Amino acid sequence: MANRNGTTPFDWATWRAELQENVPAGLARLQQLSRVSPAPVEADTDAAFFQRVVDTLTESAESGSHYTELRFGNDTVLRPGFMRMFRDAEAQVRQRHPRFRAEAIISVLMWYEPRRLYRIIDACEAAADDGLAGIDILYVPYAAEADWRTARHVVGLARDAGLGITVHAGEFSPPTSPPSPVSTASPASGTPHTPPPTHGCCHCWSSGTSPWRSA
Repeated sequence: MANRNGTTPFDWATWRAELQENVPAGLARLQQLSRVSPAPVEADTDAAFFQRVVDTLTESAESGSHYTELRFGNDTVLRPGFMRMFRDAEAQVRQRHPRFRAEAIISVLMWYEPRRLYRIIDACEAAADDGLAGIDILYVPYAAEADWRTARHVVGLARDAGLGITVHAGEFSPPTSPPSPVSTASPASGTPHTPPPTHGCCHCWSSGTSPWRSA
């Protein structure tokens, strides 16, 4: 983006070094990761957004990946033409990497006030018709027990829309002690799939009809 706009790119190397030096590993460092804004809001045009997706998918395809899921911030689903731009970006990358496939995932931040939260959910349900693959639910307090009552309702709506669902849980918990969201956030049909503890504990369900396309 900086090269195309003729501006100085964000100095990620310095930012990363300062983060590692000044912020202890763990939850504090994780929270700091979401507080950096490398570009002003006005630079986030549709053309810039499209090119970012193309660049990201190209990097993944050129590294040898055949399938990539991109997780977008939850407000991204409100961008007009979001899924169309995503599919156009995927199609452009597939011109050079025909075996490559990609899907879009929307992060759903459960700490939003209800009106804003359900606006996001409504948009995700609508985007499911355009090929949105799923949602990824995050909650705070991130390192303590959370109230998952609203999340259960959100999971049900996502399931009914045919969306895949992942729930962040246990990144800072012992791998031998699964957190309670396994039982309280499980109205979605299907069997939970738990990745290895080295990746945290992200419990996943898919609806009866998978939104993921066949290769």
